[in-house]
Amino acid sequence: MSNLRSRAKPLGPSAPPQSKFIGLKPSGIVVDGLGKAVLVASCCLAAWGLTTVNPWLTFCEFLLPPIILALLWRPNDVPIFAFAIIFQWLQGFAPVLSSNIIEIPLSQLAEGDSLPTAAWLSMLGTLATALGYYFVVRKVRTGNCRQALNNLTALSRKKLFVAYLAAQAIVSVLSALAPHMGGLRQLVLAVTAVRWVPLFLICATTTLGRKPSGWMWATIGIEVAIGMMGYFSQFKEPLFLLLIVSTASLRSERKVPYLRIAAVISLTVLLTAFWQSVKLNYRIHLSRNSGLQDVSIGHMERVSFLASAANSLTLEDLKTGLASGINRVGYIQFFAHTLDYVPSQRPHENGALWAGAVLHLFQPRILFPDKPEIDASARTIKYTGIPVAGRERGTSITIGLMGESYIDFGAPGMFLPLFLLGVFYGKIAKYFYTASSNLVLGQAYLAAIFLTYALYIGMSNISLVGGCVTTSVTLVVVDKKMGLRFLRFVQREPMQGPKVRNRSLRTRMYIPAA
Repeated sequence: MSNLRSRAKPLGPSAPPQSKFIGLKPSGIVVDGLGKAVLVASCCLAAWGLTTVNPWLTFCEFLLPPIILALLWRPNDVPIFAFAIIFQWLQGFAPVLSSNIIEIPLSQLAEGDSLPTAAWLSMLGTLATALGYYFVVRKVRTGNCRQALNNLTALSRKKLFVAYLAAQAIVSVLSALAPHMGGLRQLVLAVTAVRWVPLFLICATTTLGRKPSGWMWATIGIEVAIGMMGYFSQFKEPLFLLLIVSTASLRSERKVPYLRIAAVISLTVLLTAFWQSVKLNYRIHLSRNSGLQDVSIGHMERVSFLASAANSLTLEDLKTGLASGINRVGYIQFFAHTLDYVPSQRPHENGALWAGAVLHLFQPRILFPDKPEIDASARTIKYTGIPVAGRERGTSITIGLMGESYIDFGAPGMFLPLFLLGVFYGKIAKYFYTASSNLVLGQAYLAAIFLTYALYIGMSNISLVGGCVTTSVTLVVVDKKMGLRFLRFVQREPMQGPKVRNRSLRTRMYIPAA
């Protein structure tokens, strides 16, 4: 039987030209079809922004998405990091949008005069991160990503579903053991990222391979159910992943699943409104009114409570929950308080916070058992002067990346660490694009990393740097030891033929024999 490995031709002079979202040629600016649509929409919204109570801020905010997409979204690629940066932008823009809707200027809201400044700096900080990522990956040659994605039809969704269930079982066990693992806790949690691999491949084989969607919706349903069971809303990320994979068709030669994209967006909005409506009472029930972020009841009791809450929900409850969800997306309020407090009450730290985040990485708890626990709430109190709940209540409230960068270097110095953060993300992406065992597996690993550590500007830099590096290294080891074996397992037909030791062939996708 012939070798079952497809020899994808590397991109080169003979490769078909790839359109650019927005590109430059000697004759002028070139914009593809999707780029034109986004530009027109952004310009129309920006023009509307000039009529709002925050005119120039809204105008500039609406012009940023096409710039981000032009920098980060490659043709025939899954726009994982582009989505993450767009979501970061949305977190800075949400308070501005809410201010425009209620027609109260941003400077007159509860956070005070510094909120508009925080929005401006957050917008520019997001752009700095995007530029850092682009600086690294702009010339990276990823091989024939189109052929690799086309060959997703070689994978068995039934086997992928079995692999997902096995990964989810492992994740459940490791998550339960992690609090008792001491210095190994971070490493154990990093291993749980493997569940993203079959999850990504199920979504990709269904959406990009034009397959029936039963297995995919079953997997997403399990993810959403598990996410709703916990203390925090962890149901959004799987839906984000499905949305990202579905939108990949917008810049390829495949049929665009507009209905699926609309369904995912609608489901995300509906579940967000429901969660925000029941969250307070649900958390009280979960913790048995202890006031701690703790789950003290069984799964069936949680299901019963959520079912009862859904049955008694009214349209007014959903409207209130949706408004609360929109407000919850924004995360520049603590940044605004930091602008008021630093440097008037406390001086800038001249890089101490970011240096501490890097140093924390090189002091693994297994070797430094006396290393102090991360207390993000204590940092928030220190640099905002606002008393917030902390470890004594089992919670953690962060200033966020923008605020921590400002505390270190002020403005405009804060944009340097954010640019370098983008470079850091770009280095990770470059490795998985060029050195992973398979192009599509590389995309799955990047989904696991970026949807965990690049999605939220409210994350503390200590948690981000340590978690991102630990997860990346863990996935590199998993890929080297198990990547090709995993692909052989999920083939629709068993892999046969000699083992391929030529490393250059490892970036190609398997297909079954003709």
